[in-house]
Amino acid sequence: MEQVKEYYAKWTEVPQPRKIKTAKLIAFVSYFLFLLLLVVYAFGRTGKKTVTVVPTILFTDGTPYNLEVVRYLAQRRDVVIGMIVVATNALADAQLKANATSVTTLVSALQSEGLKTRVPDVYSSYDAATDSFLGPLDAKLASTTVNFLIVGPCTDAAYFLQQYAGRRGNVNKIYVAGGAFNTAGNAKFLNTSITGAERNFYLDPAAADYVVAMKHARPVVMLPLDAALTWTSSAYSAIVSNSGTTSASATAVAEGLRWYYDAVDKTKRVTVGMAAAAYAVDTEVQTGVKVTTIPVRVYTSAADARYGQSFRPPASAEAKLVTVVLSLNEGTFFSHLTNVDTLALA
Repeated sequence: MEQVKEYYAKWTEVPQPRKIKTAKLIAFVSYFLFLLLLVVYAFGRTGKKTVTVVPTILFTDGTPYNLEVVRYLAQRRDVVIGMIVVATNALADAQLKANATSVTTLVSALQSEGLKTRVPDVYSSYDAATDSFLGPLDAKLASTTVNFLIVGPCTDAAYFLQQYAGRRGNVNKIYVAGGAFNTAGNAKFLNTSITGAERNFYLDPAAADYVVAMKHARPVVMLPLDAALTWTSSAYSAIVSNSGTTSASATAVAEGLRWYYDAVDKTKRVTVGMAAAAYAVDTEVQTGVKVTTIPVRVYTSAADARYGQSFRPPASAEAKLVTVVLSLNEGTFFSHLTNVDTLALA
């Protein structure tokens, strides 16, 4: 208190003109600091958290039912399809109507309907004579981090990870649609003697095993048949029956799904590819789900009746853990799926 009185006494002794000059200086400094803080507040913040969109590399197979995944991803403005890789698989070609042309035709339809700035390039399998994806993906990963989304056989993704080990670090996460644990497999359509295997893994068990065994050391999220929900009547009507929609892309998707449910899968479950796509890109679909973290392998011996079947191996120190999504929230999944289906392309 005495020190304050001493400062006050000294201040009273200061001449009046000097007091005015000091007060003006203090006011100027205070005003300058106020303006500085105002500028920082106005221009140094965005009001929203900046989100970096990681491009998705889609590995598909050209089957009619997986066209739904392509359209779904294209309709989402928060998704960038880095490229589409269409696998070559003789069994899928012969029995599942797999055809790379159907993918390019769908992409062209999406462009004509308004998709302009995020048009994905479509490439062929690793062993194709022309338009192989290997070179373009290698170049992309030289400067970009991506997610892999595998909705068909794992052939091309596994080959790239094995042959381009130096690029693995730029693969942020791998989402794979396939396998089955607590539900019957669906590969019986391809081979009547097979009961436990899921179709995507059965098409190339060795590649599927490589992906889920995680020798590539990248995180893997697996959507098996267990996570494939049965269509609600309203969602089925909107997307599969395609009631009230006339666009060429929606029609192609609906026709592909109707063929699938008429000829291949009578259960009327959503495809594992669609389940994996929605889970991979929609954070709200990732909530309220049942997830486990376990090692996963796939039987690869053709002499084994379990050929192509996924299983949980005995625990070991070397085993890598896969995030396995065993169920999705029905309400969230279908409400978001149908909402995206009505979005305009841009």
